Amino acid sequence: MAFTQVGLNYEDHVVIDAAFIRPAEVDLLVGNASKADRELDWRCGVDFYALVEMMVAADVKSLQRSPF
Repeated sequence: MAFTQVGLNYEDHVVIDAAFIRPAEVDLLVGNASKADRELDWRCGVDFYALVEMMVAADVKSLQRSPF
């Protein structure tokens, strides 16, 4: 998703090394923020996709200010 946002194909930039794949990797992780809502009065205001978009935009902006 992040690569697509900047017009790149992740397969051109990401290499998966089997030596670093954890044998007990979990296929599905599910979170529940109800305790944070109940005890802290906190609610998530941004979904995952919007968060990725915000993070990529911030990185792009940072790189435009000071390229390496």
